[in-house]
Amino acid sequence: MARSLRLFPILILCFALSPGFASEAVEPTVGFVPAELSPYRTPTPAQAALVTDTLDRFTEAGLGIESPPLVSFHPERSDCGGNLAYWRNEDGVDHVRICWTHEDPGVEVRVQAQALTHEFGHAWVFENTDAATRAAFVEATGSASWADPADEWNDRGTERAAELLVWAVLDPNVLFVDFTGEPCTTWSAAFTLLTDRPAPASITDEC
Repeated sequence: MARSLRLFPILILCFALSPGFASEAVEPTVGFVPAELSPYRTPTPAQAALVTDTLDRFTEAGLGIESPPLVSFHPERSDCGGNLAYWRNEDGVDHVRICWTHEDPGVEVRVQAQALTHEFGHAWVFENTDAATRAAFVEATGSASWADPADEWNDRGTERAAELLVWAVLDPNVLFVDFTGEPCTTWSAAFTLLTDRPAPASITDEC
């Protein structure tokens, strides 16, 4: 865990300074990227496989996503509202945009896997938890709030919850949230609170 946290600041600097791929608007793959999400990039075979792999990881962990998000890959951070990725539930449909690109295809696949897992984590939490569970999660983890934009991003319960799912299903991972402020047993218990499942070895082995 600590090793991953040390890696993240280095990686995020590289990603933030790297130029995005140039891209022309092209017809999206039918059934994968809805046409109204524009500008967009037709997903490459590697990206399509990445989405399938992400869903499989959640399913294998017993955290299947009943209604998988519609995913689109974008060349510019402005296409994600200035973020590297985002999830939104719009009219009952989950949408995930990935705007994390890199000139090295190998690095790009890695960071997109991380971003997809995080955003799919939001979708899972939205689909599977209620207000009472979210409030209990905030209290148990000492989070500032569930999703108050006035609070620091990594102090919000919603982001910590998504990252707990990343920690559980993606190996290796580089976590966005620094979980070292609380004992690891806190996060194991929080995972069980959130999912009603025992924390996996990827979490408990660090405790």
